[in-house]
Amino acid sequence: MSLTIEEIKNRIKQVSLSHEDIESFDFGESFDVANFKNATYPMCFLELPYLLTYLDDRRFKTIQLAINFLGRGDFEKDREYTNEVISNMELIGDAVITKLEQEYTDFKFDSVNAVSLRDFSDDSLSGVRYEVIIRTQRAFCTKRSYNSKFTK
Repeated sequence: MSLTIEEIKNRIKQVSLSHEDIESFDFGESFDVANFKNATYPMCFLELPYLLTYLDDRRFKTIQLAINFLGRGDFEKDREYTNEVISNMELIGDAVITKLEQEYTDFKFDSVNAVSLRDFSDDSLSGVRYEVIIRTQRAFCTKRSYNSKFTK
């Protein structure tokens, strides 16, 4: 079964918000606290753009995206606390990635890499940014599947 970007976003949102420690979810081109005034932390932020790659056999595609797990932690004021926030966001992120892998069989993670974030944005956020590559089946990959979409 093929998945759209919106379906994948909705799955990430649903699983993230079902984690007992995640308070909010949002997505956009870049995280800017001014644009997300209603955000509560810890939060999951899905970062745009998405990179789609169509694989050699054209029946599958990969979607590369970044998922940020963010909490409050001011590195300048308290380095130890900020490092604790980063560690906690890593635990949350790992749990969300694992739950997504186990819950859904119509896509899989080809790659998962993460980098820690500290003093991210003007709101003194810290956390972990996961860069993931998800593999799923393509829609309309055969003549029979797309022919009905064209009238001329």
